Amino acid sequence: VTYAADYHTYSDIPFWGALDYIGINAYFPLWDDNQPDPLPDSMMYFAGTWKTVWIPEIEEFIENLPPLPEKPVIFTEVGYRSTSGASHDPGNGQATGVYDEREQRNCYMATLHSLLGKPWFAGWFWHEWTTNPNQGGPGDLSYSPKGKPAQEVLRRWNAAIGSQRGLAMTQDGSNSYKYQEPGVEVSLARLRATGAEWVSILPQGWMNDTNKAYLGPIRVFDSAWWHSPCSTSLVKVIDWARECSLRVMLKPHVDC
Repeated sequence: VTYAADYHTYSDIPFWGALDYIGINAYFPLWDDNQPDPLPDSMMYFAGTWKTVWIPEIEEFIENLPPLPEKPVIFTEVGYRSTSGASHDPGNGQATGVYDEREQRNCYMATLHSLLGKPWFAGWFWHEWTTNPNQGGPGDLSYSPKGKPAQEVLRRWNAAIGSQRGLAMTQDGSNSYKYQEPGVEVSLARLRATGAEWVSILPQGWMNDTNKAYLGPIRVFDSAWWHSPCSTSLVKVIDWARECSLRVMLKPHVDC
């Protein structure tokens, strides 16, 4: 059991002692806008940011925790869009930019290289791999590494490392049934072919007001909330994932 804390707030969470992992949605910026353009040597620049800024911050946080049983860190989400400037604000899925597969690739390489061998680091779930098997490829501006150089980077590293290797599967669309539509099995098989051993499934529930109670449980056959999968859809995608020899992390989101 873990909790996915934003990279801004993980040090403020008071209940890490009750969980198995320290979970971070690791959208740490790798390029300070006030610094000169790091290209063409951006991979080394981005790795330098990890090694001089963010890894020391995480290690200082771990050292200052109260005495606990060992709490490894897992990146519950980490990812970069294939757009120019993706390294500035990795968590901003709406940022403008032109297609840039090299920046995405270099962000992947810098992150993987920088975290290799860290004893406190348990692994990651790369964001994202959608239910649509045809999504991705040249010109696609999303987080997905499908059909881009970042996919090959991920495959090679997954074959060489021993930490937990996962990808986050999101719905391509907003109805209750996207996790069980034709093609999802193909997308899961391709995800497994990257060398991933885990997939995280992200069911979302919605609230109208943060001052009111959650609207209710996920429904069995349909869902009243946009983008929230029904439970039959979740059961189906979990079964398909297990048929692909993938382990499953259920990562529910409650959004407003």
